Amino acid sequence: MSGPPAKDQHGMDVPTGWLCILSLLFGVAVASLLPILLNVPKLEHKAAGLLIPGGILASLIASAELVPHPMLLLAANAIFYAMCLFGLCLAVRRWLRVRTVRVGAWAVGLLAVVLFAVACVPRFNPLWPHGMLQLRTREAELKKLVQPDMTIDQVRAALERESIPLNEETEDSAREVLRNRDTQIVAAAGDRLVFARFRTDAVQYPCGYDLQVVVLFAPDGKIKNRYIAAMPICP
Repeated sequence: MSGPPAKDQHGMDVPTGWLCILSLLFGVAVASLLPILLNVPKLEHKAAGLLIPGGILASLIASAELVPHPMLLLAANAIFYAMCLFGLCLAVRRWLRVRTVRVGAWAVGLLAVVLFAVACVPRFNPLWPHGMLQLRTREAELKKLVQPDMTIDQVRAALERESIPLNEETEDSAREVLRNRDTQIVAAAGDRLVFARFRTDAVQYPCGYDLQVVVLFAPDGKIKNRYIAAMPICP
């Protein structure tokens, strides 16, 4: 049988409420600190690994589109590490003191406020996306620019006006020029291919993004297929 509830030196039980508060503040502090540590090269991989539990938890409670959001990841990691500390506190509760827990909660709370404020600044938190709205806008503009009824000369001129470096080639035989989970483009002998791939400023940690343009023309110069989309470039 377990012993009586833990009491401090004055005979007072250590309130569960204070343990919950301490654990929650600790979770917020750790969850806020980890993305900041991604800026430190020697600690980046360790910090990224410690962010995984929150990512898994977030994926269980939110849609895939929301999981990369830094605030959702922060909240999920805060819950995970709060639960870890709360479990530890329960395990060693008989040795805890009310005064120690209260002082610890105030100290950790102050630290959590500071770290959370820093983590909310994109400059210090790489998990905040950068340039993603501009990337989507640019992608939409290029899709509108290259219309299905355009000729190869019109497409070439339109893309050159956008200062996009183009590559062209004529296919000697049938081959697959593009395959991904959304698209497959197969060229036949005599088809002409206009393609480009260029880096953008968009970043969603840990990936940067290229924009890829692939336009396949039949021998008569009319578009057979086209593909314009952002491509994540991840380490």
